[in-house]
Amino acid sequence: MGFAPLETGQTTWDWTISEKLRYEPARISVLEYHRAKYGVGSGDYEKTAPPVPSVIPKGIATPELLAAIVVGKYSDGLPLYRLEEIFARQDVELSRTTMARWMVQVAQALMPIRNVLSDRMLSAHAISCDETSVQVLKENGRSVESKSWMIVRATPCEKSKIVLFDYSPSRSGEVMKSLFAGYEGRLLCDGLDVYNGLESETLVRFGCHMHARRRFEQAVKDGAKSGKTMAAQVMDIYKKLYDFEEKIRDHAPEEKVKARLRDQKPLLEEIKQIAESNIAKVPDKSKLGQAFKYYLNEHTYLTRYLDDGLMEPDNGFAERAIRKFAIGRNNWLFSDTPDGAEASSILYSLVVTAKLNGVNAYKALCKILTDVPLAKTVEDYERLADAILTSEAPV
Repeated sequence: MGFAPLETGQTTWDWTISEKLRYEPARISVLEYHRAKYGVGSGDYEKTAPPVPSVIPKGIATPELLAAIVVGKYSDGLPLYRLEEIFARQDVELSRTTMARWMVQVAQALMPIRNVLSDRMLSAHAISCDETSVQVLKENGRSVESKSWMIVRATPCEKSKIVLFDYSPSRSGEVMKSLFAGYEGRLLCDGLDVYNGLESETLVRFGCHMHARRRFEQAVKDGAKSGKTMAAQVMDIYKKLYDFEEKIRDHAPEEKVKARLRDQKPLLEEIKQIAESNIAKVPDKSKLGQAFKYYLNEHTYLTRYLDDGLMEPDNGFAERAIRKFAIGRNNWLFSDTPDGAEASSILYSLVVTAKLNGVNAYKALCKILTDVPLAKTVEDYERLADAILTSEAPV
């Protein structure tokens, strides 16, 4: 955009306009709340107007500050000690201990919203599930070195995505059954034994080709020389399979089924034949032997996606969802207490769900943390959950 030329005598002036990006550090200010006191000086009963409802009663943190800390840690992967340093540069003394306590309180306040998301997940066409380890220092009856788990459930087929993280000291069958209680649909997961116990007449398990292919990839890289050629042969087949899948990515479900049965089913049978013909010829504990065993054990589950045009051939959606937690874990390394790990599971659930739905997590949390102290009914929490699921929700 330019200005009209300026004429001065014989000289004509014009303008060349350029832009530069200026940075202004975030500003922190102090808000004063004045509450009226009634009956002062009258000798009568004195009464003070009620305080503004807050997630942290009598605390100094506003919804905006709490939202900034949540997004900083759980979306941007900043440990609390780094946030402490950032605030210190702005002459604000805010300890990591205080922020950790606030995060637990925020998570407790947001638990009903997470419960709404959990209830909505039960109506999903499919749920993807995966798990990753987490270290919690102060678990009763367990050593510091004990491995705990963050289990992720996600809805890969729905327009509005939901991702839920669940902290648990174990990933036993009972834990998994409690997470999928009441769900009737499809479960997309890897070959962990506990998932076998979940299958029923109403819950159908689907396998993950990403996990199967990864074992053959390891056999190519690290396996015995004699087995690398065969593992590479399987990898070539997997390349063809995923090339076919990419070509039909945007097709209608019924068209996907026809194409998969025509192009991909023969490839999966070819891998099965290679595994059945050679598994007895390689050591059980070799990389290739383990790859063959996994594929054959999972073959029934690995082929079910062929007949369901809404399903993916692998669990990549859940793995990508859990990556946000893995990145944060690399920075903060561990949770101090089970309460902290539980808080992390709730807050990760909300910020990752927001991100997958194209929602600005900071703006949504500012709105939610302002309104959640006033929420009283299921409808109130349903409305607040919508702010995480869609950018069209009023924030």
